[in-house]
Amino acid sequence: MENRVLVSTRKGLFEFHRTNRTLVQTAHHFFGDNCCNSFSDPRDGCVYAMLDHGHFGVKVHRSDDAGLTWTEIHEAGPSTFGFAVAVHPNKPDTAWFVPAKNDELRIPVEGEFVVTRTDDSGESFSVCDEGLPRPAWDLVLRHCLDVDDDGECLVMGSSTGGLYDSTDGGNSWSCVSAHLP
Repeated sequence: MENRVLVSTRKGLFEFHRTNRTLVQTAHHFFGDNCCNSFSDPRDGCVYAMLDHGHFGVKVHRSDDAGLTWTEIHEAGPSTFGFAVAVHPNKPDTAWFVPAKNDELRIPVEGEFVVTRTDDSGESFSVCDEGLPRPAWDLVLRHCLDVDDDGECLVMGSSTGGLYDSTDGGNSWSCVSAHLP
């Protein structure tokens, strides 16, 4: 178990470390910014943070040094905002995101329900939408995207009752069900 705990809030990203049976706050990143999601990869210390900057838009930031410095990821498909993130279990440079318009309008951009994938730690992204419905207003929230132990099978569930899976690393998707409660 990783000793770091990241807490995303409307007041920034708070970092805590476990010591014995308590949590101690050790850092506060993006002071005053709305950090809507974050995750840490214990294999390499990389940290991703998704920030909603209001009228400046939504941005994804990445840290290669456990949060000491941050780099903004400028291009991530139709949007850099989103809730769902999954990291490849064996390739730390590979991650999948499900973008949305923004925090106030939680729908796919222009009705394009897509998954974006990076294979180079966010330097570039590819849009993976084969098999996903168009137009669609599905939204995948924080804990509704998962990847299996070999990184080839992904499953995501949407807030509108859709369940989709991919058996080729996210390149193509199939609808398992469109009517879950």
